Amino acid sequence: LKEVGHSLYLLNKHKAALDVFNTAMQLLGGASGSTGADWQIWYYAGLCHERLAQADAAIDAFRRANLVARHDATFLALGKIYADRGDHEE
Repeated sequence: LKEVGHSLYLLNKHKAALDVFNTAMQLLGGASGSTGADWQIWYYAGLCHERLAQADAAIDAFRRANLVARHDATFLALGKIYADRGDHEE
């Protein structure tokens, strides 16, 4: 499912990709409060939320990705959202 979601993301089908990532999170148990087992699912879900102008949901997804495994890409994505908001304190 992760690869299907990633492919949809690359095709700019962000809503469809997000649906796939949400399904993957549910299968991994990540949608019910745990972090899930794969940081990339959370990371790409965050990117989809960002492209759909859902900044708060994107921040939540990126933070969950960092709980699973910290990666520079996730921190850069968070920084971009905060900078776009003008929130330089975060």
